[in-house]
Amino acid sequence: MGPPGLWGELRRRGVGRLLKGRQLEELVEGRRIAVDSAIWIHEAQSRRELVRLFGTKGAALRVVFERCCRWLQKGVLPIIVFEGIGGGRGARVDGRGGPGASTLSPVLAGPAADMKRLLAALGIPMIDAAGEAEATCAALAQQGACDFVATKDADALLFGAPAVFVTLDLREQSAAPRGELF
Repeated sequence: MGPPGLWGELRRRGVGRLLKGRQLEELVEGRRIAVDSAIWIHEAQSRRELVRLFGTKGAALRVVFERCCRWLQKGVLPIIVFEGIGGGRGARVDGRGGPGASTLSPVLAGPAADMKRLLAALGIPMIDAAGEAEATCAALAQQGACDFVATKDADALLFGAPAVFVTLDLREQSAAPRGELF
C-alpha cells in the first residue's frame, strides 16, 4: 500500500486537491480512469452488511456494478486493472506487519472471475496486470491510455502515475460528488 503515511504527508504539504460537485464532474467527464480493482474489492469486503446480505463475491459484484453504472452515467469510462500473478498483493506473504498481514490475496481470488464476466457484459475495458495493478495503472496513465488512476495505494505515485484519485465518489444527483486528487 505504499509508504505508510505518504498520503497524509502530501496533504500536510498541500499537494492534494479536494474536488466537489460540478468542479469534479467537469474534470472527469469524458475521461478514462484506470482503477486498481483490489481497492474496490477490499472496500466491498469492508462493508459488513453488504457481505452479510450478498456474501463475499456478491458484495464485490454489487459494488463494482454500482460504481461502473454511476461512473458511466457521469461520462467516465473506468478501465479495471486486475492484480497479476507475477507479484504484487497476490505474492505478498511477509509484507509490513509480518506473515499474513496482507488480507487482500484470498479476497482477490474469489470474485475476480465473476467480476470479469460482469465487466465484459457491461462493455467495461479490463486488463490483467503482469504484477501489481497500481504499476499497470500508472503505466497506462503515462502512456496516455487513461487520464487518471483511482487507487488508495500510494505505490501508484511511486510507479509514476501523473494524477491519482485517492477517493473518487461519483454520487447520484441527490448528493455532491467528491474526490481527492494527487
